[in-house]
Order: sequence, then C-alpha cells, then structure tokens
Amino acid sequence: MRPRRAAAPGARAAAALLTALVALLAPAAALTTPEQFEAVSAFRDSLAPRSANWRDALATWRCPTDPANSDGPCDPCGRKSDGNWEHMHCRGKSTGWGESGDGTIDGNVTNVHITDVNIDGPIPRRDWQLCILPNLREFDLDGGHLTGTIPTWIADCFPKIEELDLSYNRLTGTLPVELTRIPRISEVKIEYNSVIGTIPPEYGNQVEHNRMHGKIPDSFRNISDTLTQLLLAHNDFEGDLSALGASKLMIVSVHNNPKLCGMVPASIRFAKGYNPAGTRLGQPC
Repeated sequence: MRPRRAAAPGARAAAALLTALVALLAPAAALTTPEQFEAVSAFRDSLAPRSANWRDALATWRCPTDPANSDGPCDPCGRKSDGNWEHMHCRGKSTGWGESGDGTIDGNVTNVHITDVNIDGPIPRRDWQLCILPNLREFDLDGGHLTGTIPTWIADCFPKIEELDLSYNRLTGTLPVELTRIPRISEVKIEYNSVIGTIPPEYGNQVEHNRMHGKIPDSFRNISDTLTQLLLAHNDFEGDLSALGASKLMIVSVHNNPKLCGMVPASIRFAKGYNPAGTRLGQPC
C-alpha cells in the first residue's frame, strides 16, 4: 500500500477554515428552544423600529449572548432564570404567581416584563408571533405611553397567563370580558389609564384612575374568597359596596368616587388603604 501523502500547509489551512465556517453557520445548541427564539426575535424585529423608546427597551435583545450564561452563541434564556435579554425571563414551571417559577431551565419564555421605559404606540398585535409563546404567564407593559384599547386576543394567545399589567399608560376603550376566560389569570392591572364603561360582572381588578362608572357587580360575591385587592379610586362608581361584604380584602382604594354611598362592610373598613374621602360612604344612598 502506498503511504498517504501529507496535505500541503495551504490545503490544511483551507480545510480548517472550511470547518470553522461550517461550525459558525450551523445552528448552535442553546437552552432556548428554536421556536421560542424565533418568537422573541420576531417580537424584537417588529417593535424595535417603531420608536427610539422601543429600540432602547430591546437594546439587549441581540447576539452573541454572555458565554458564561449561555449554551450557544445566542441563548436568550441562558442557564439562569433571569436570562440574557433584559425584560424577558425563562423561569420554569409556575408556582402559582406570574413572576415566580420553580427555576427549571427548559428553554421556554415565561415572562415578558417591559416596564417603566416609555414604550409607546398600540399594544403589539397578535400577528407578531407572540402567539407562539404558549408558556407565557406574565405579560407586563406598564409605565409607558401605550395607546389604543386592551386587546381581546390575549386570552387566545396566552392560555397560561397569570398576570397582566398594563397600568400607567394611555389606554382607552372598555375592559374586554375575554380576559376573564383565562383559567389561571389572577391579576389584571389597568390603573392610571383612560378606560371607560362599567366593570363586567366577571371581573375583580385594579381599575383606579380611569373613567369607569356604574355599580360594583353583584357577581363579586362569587369571588369573595379569592379577591384580596381591589383598587377603584378616582372613577365614577355608584351605589353601595354590599357585594364585597364577604370578601377578604387586604388592600383597597375607593376614594374620589362621589356616587359611592351606604354602609361600609368591615372587609373594606379595615383593609389597608381604605379612605372614604370624596365619597358618600357611611351615608344613606
């Protein structure tokens, strides 16, 4: 057998370069699943061009990610629950509260928490691939300049959502009843917006500093065991608070609702934050 002739130095260099290029171009293994990476990348690419505020908010959503917290060149979730991209987290299985998790690293995005950075415009539409984040349980866009209405598609896209926070924005329209059909949702915050209308009977939320009116729905009697926080201040609600008589409220705000009246249940009087100023509570209706 004739001995194999050693490759020339130039050929060895070319082969090494080809190997490096293949490694660079091939999909890299990472803790973030490919589907989740596609979803959050689409979210970034759709919203970053919207305004300077959005660009700043998503400035860290780029590759490569920190090698010390990554199993690949671009790994948004990383090895820690806080992940590598700011405002986005992969916190594992739910522990019953949207912001928490059991710490399991499974590559699924569980929290999008873009707050207090002045993001503007309407809430992102459902066709921007957020619907392929089926494990999302916290969607917080509070503290910005968001306009438009509260989308109804959240119930369809995020079947596991537990916390929705759209407070301190410039939202208008009414409360969509669709949100109450999400099995796990426990917190909806919309205070400090310009939402109008009455509270749908299915709700128990934080709605203060809006333009809502009408009576507290009698159906609130049915959620008295689970309702612990009710913020209604600075609206135009009317009538008494008898529907909350059996509740176990820990935090409440009712002030500056001139048409509220009647007897005040003990669950309201002794809750933190109770202040009847600007109401007729304690006086006959």
